[in-house]
Amino acid sequence: MIGFTADDLLARAGMGSFERGLDYVDQVDDLHRSARGIRATVTGSQPYDVLLTLDHERGVDGQCTCPYGEEGNFCKHCVAVALALLAAEQTGSPMGSADPPLDLDPIHRYLGTLSQSELADRLRAQAEVDPTLRRRLSLEASEAEAKRPRGVTLRFALSSTLTVRGALDYRESYAYAEAARDLCRELAGLLAVGRAADAVSLARRGVELLTAALPRVDDPSGAVGEVLDEFVALHARACALAPPDPGRLASWLIARAFERPDRPVDIAAYAPGLGVRGLAAYRRQLAARTHEERTSEATRAGSRGGRRDVLTRLRADLAEYEGDADQLDAILSAAGPTTDDQLRIATGLLAAGRAAEALDRAEHGLATAPWPVSGRLADFVVVEYVRTGRLDDAIAVRRHRFATHPSPLTYRDLHRTAALAGPDRGAADRDWALGLLETAAARSSGARTPTDPGSVLVRLRLADGEQEAAWDAYLEFGADESTELALAERRAVAHPADAIRILRAQVENLATTDQPRVYRRAAMLAARLRDCYQRAGDEPGWATYLEALVARHRRRLPFIVALDRRGLLPHDRPRGDPPISGIG
Repeated sequence: MIGFTADDLLARAGMGSFERGLDYVDQVDDLHRSARGIRATVTGSQPYDVLLTLDHERGVDGQCTCPYGEEGNFCKHCVAVALALLAAEQTGSPMGSADPPLDLDPIHRYLGTLSQSELADRLRAQAEVDPTLRRRLSLEASEAEAKRPRGVTLRFALSSTLTVRGALDYRESYAYAEAARDLCRELAGLLAVGRAADAVSLARRGVELLTAALPRVDDPSGAVGEVLDEFVALHARACALAPPDPGRLASWLIARAFERPDRPVDIAAYAPGLGVRGLAAYRRQLAARTHEERTSEATRAGSRGGRRDVLTRLRADLAEYEGDADQLDAILSAAGPTTDDQLRIATGLLAAGRAAEALDRAEHGLATAPWPVSGRLADFVVVEYVRTGRLDDAIAVRRHRFATHPSPLTYRDLHRTAALAGPDRGAADRDWALGLLETAAARSSGARTPTDPGSVLVRLRLADGEQEAAWDAYLEFGADESTELALAERRAVAHPADAIRILRAQVENLATTDQPRVYRRAAMLAARLRDCYQRAGDEPGWATYLEALVARHRRRLPFIVALDRRGLLPHDRPRGDPPISGIG
């Protein structure tokens, strides 16, 4: 059982990404399970790597190396991989290659004719060009060192497997990450047999080697970075069981933070290993480095801003761990607090039992924060307002955010908060929000986008189950293409003629482009259009439309081919009829 449905994907990605993801299902390659989840490659304008995970609380989640996905969004490529996974489950198709199994008997017979020396030479030659095989042989070679102490064997395996002397492309990075993960699991086994002290030094060596390798590895999916985090977590656990010298551990953590500023130190995880003495040493060393930065020569200041940022983060993390809200406030405020910093300060004050100060700080941050990063601050303020009985103020915050940035998200937040005051207040604020959108939609002009008031209004009406009101809003104000498709899908059963109107316009729009890559999408919509004609009982109308469509675009061969692959072109023409642009 996969654990999610197509409806879950629609809710997770939104209509726009879901619709676009349908076009990429056929572009999904190398669908397979990994230790982290489901991985695949989707070929769009270029190949993108996708990782799908399933969390029982958050549901299906995904990561993609496309620009939209790297912003943290569940993109069309994630949708395509998820749909391909659903299709594989429904058909019982195994993931991976669909090629017939290879008959290995002739190969076995041939290899049996070779000498041990010839086999070794061929294996070495293949390992030179196959990084996966090379690392696997390195691991097996280290295992063969049976007479050597286990710690020495593992240190040899770490060096031979994790040292990167040249560049690794994104495909090689997967094999590298899997080999590194195997080593991490083996090191974790040392903890179970009471050898935490060995694990401390070996895990630290793994962290250092992976950190040195990262600049040489093309890691678009973050697989190598994930393994590095696993090594760090293992090192922290080992230090807790077998604490090393506390001063040296503190120095190493700070040095590592400067070496990789993008991977912050988890001081809470290392605190048990540091102990009281180590935390004191960590604090002293941070103070000394901060003093050094403040007294550095002015000519060096411009090049050292990144170091100051690292120190600020390390000091703030320590203050947050120790529950020192005043120190956290002082550190972040001195550096010019960001919106996230304001939220950290407010959260720290609240944890210290200073709720009034926490709310004051969050209100100040919300008043100056840009959209959309202020969302978490707004949630904090609203929760505190509700907790202290200031429900009208909480609704006012939600109203302001909806008025300045109307969207399904801000509408949902407003609706949920207003509903706390009772059904009458919830209905009143809903009517206010919809009226605001109608007024804005009447004034708007230009190209329709998913964020224009008319499109948002139609989507909100659909979300509330008001199909007729959504249709009326569409007729009056229009909507963007993704919203049109969502509306057409809802109208297709009871009002297929309405869906036909939308789908015909979209098919024509896509077919008239000179971009063959969109023709498959046009053909997909044409198939839906045929279904709508059939629901309307107008198959002659479909035949007439299709004939005219093909006649208009007969010179666009890729489009005609896409229609044919969807099974939309008739193949029972009378003998002697000319083929349609080379088809049939």
